[in-house]
Amino acid sequence: MKKIAKFSILILTAVICFNCSSSDDGGDTNGGDPEPNPNPNKITTYDADVKAIIDGQCIRCHTTPLQNGATFPMDNFNETRNGINRGMIERIQSTSSRRVMPPPPSAMLTQEVIDIIRDWEADGLLEN
Repeated sequence: MKKIAKFSILILTAVICFNCSSSDDGGDTNGGDPEPNPNPNKITTYDADVKAIIDGQCIRCHTTPLQNGATFPMDNFNETRNGINRGMIERIQSTSSRRVMPPPPSAMLTQEVIDIIRDWEADGLLEN
């Protein structure tokens, strides 16, 4: 009986220890990710805000036919929206040389540009 009691206490202690985290202060509600909507006071749309970024930064490769190893086109609203759904946000925010978008030798997008694209996603990927 003592073995069962000791074993039960050991299991209970392990469960409590693994379920508690000293780093969780309850202050961060989004897991350390950036704010989901960088500019909540503005509605960002493809036509007004995103198309110029895509045309200036992405269309060289993400066109039809695809160039330089691009895996999907972004010639229009629907294709660009599909790109967002295929992980484009993660790629443009990446600092890994293997995953960064746009790839070298192009310069990384500025945080301001990334925030516009993230804001567009947060606002529902509106066309106009």
